[in-house]
Amino acid sequence: MVLAGERVRTGAVEELTHRLDLSEPLAIKLQRAVEDEHALVALTPDDRARLLAVLDAPPSGLGALRSRLLAQVEKPSRNAT
Repeated sequence: MVLAGERVRTGAVEELTHRLDLSEPLAIKLQRAVEDEHALVALTPDDRARLLAVLDAPPSGLGALRSRLLAQVEKPSRNAT
């Protein structure tokens, strides 16, 4: 599956889902994407911020996603001046 332009294994997406509150919309979106075998999941800016919050110390398989999300969050602030 692709999240934020980064290929992420299904098992890692499931791990990510369990780091979230399972009742929150992002966790539900990711779980449904796994169940329905989606190749790509669109993330809102709020989704990206939430993922960064739970990836402070990313497990194996999610470090590249964290790096990609950080780059996407930092990019607009560098161009704001």
